[in-house]
Amino acid sequence: MVRMRRKKSAAPSGGAGLMRYFDVDSRGPKMSPKFVMSIVITIIIIEIILSIF
Repeated sequence: MVRMRRKKSAAPSGGAGLMRYFDVDSRGPKMSPKFVMSIVITIIIIEIILSIF
């Protein structure tokens, strides 16, 4: 019997061409996600109140 070899394709490497953002230090302002979410929720509440009146 002749065994047929299966061709195995090489999987791409995990980090090829991807930027790891936690290694990048930017100059912009540092804000916590809780602070950003509280600002967004506050703006939404203000918009709802203003649309009622």
